[in-house]
Amino acid sequence: MVHCANGGCYPNQAGCPCDIQSDCGQGAHCTNSMCYANEPGVPCEVSAECGASGHCTERKCYVNKPGSPCNVQFDCGPNAHCAKFVCYENKKGVPCEVPNDCGPGGTCGDGWICD
Repeated sequence: MVHCANGGCYPNQAGCPCDIQSDCGQGAHCTNSMCYANEPGVPCEVSAECGASGHCTERKCYVNKPGSPCNVQFDCGPNAHCAKFVCYENKKGVPCEVPNDCGPGGTCGDGWICD
């Protein structure tokens, strides 16, 4: 399929100019008048634009894994948590905010570190 944007006609795919979301086709999104693939490292407005295993933080797509920036627990994926706006594995010695951050049997101790 094709669409018109910026006075020309373009295929509905990543790398092409766009005016609306449907201009980009499946697996891509329209941000700042450009189509981007739904993958890590590209600009975004919402997490849905980052693919099934990604999230949008500070207008950029990141993979849901330890080490990625985060805003909420969901941004970190399974067996990880969001503390101080960074994803951490649920294990001893990492920053935490609530006891569940530390995995089975762990506690969020003094200094907000998993015991």
